Amino acid sequence: MATAPDNSQDATIPSRRKNLDDAEMDITPMIDITFLLLIFFLVASRMDTPSPPDLPIAKNGGSTGTRNAIVISLKVNGKGDALIYKGAGEGGELKSKDHGAQEAELVDYIEGEVRKDASRNKVLILGEKKVRQRDMDRVARAIGKVTAVGELHVGVMKVN
Repeated sequence: MATAPDNSQDATIPSRRKNLDDAEMDITPMIDITFLLLIFFLVASRMDTPSPPDLPIAKNGGSTGTRNAIVISLKVNGKGDALIYKGAGEGGELKSKDHGAQEAELVDYIEGEVRKDASRNKVLILGEKKVRQRDMDRVARAIGKVTAVGELHVGVMKVN
């Protein structure tokens, strides 16, 4: 007697085609949403220039009075250029606008002040809040060329 083929095993083996269909996922909608979000943030964001940071108040360090130090002050004009003054703002502005000539004028001024009173060998640079760091550095480098200067202090000018 002939036996019929056993089809019970075929029914228990899952179809490979069905497993492959379940494993695939269409990511096109996710890519679309990603691009929409990217475009939204590019359009909605503002490209501002960063404002200067607010510097914290110093917690330590000694103070230098303006009476016993040679004071150089820096202020900003309407164009954003630094104006350099001899004294705490009330002194005369440097005559030259050329950086090299300003450096020579600063050196002459400080050397003259030290010659008048040798105990005044401290220099205090006071700058307004909006003075650029490069202008402060330029003045500090010029003062550093004077060998008679014992200490160099930098501070922010008080606003009245």
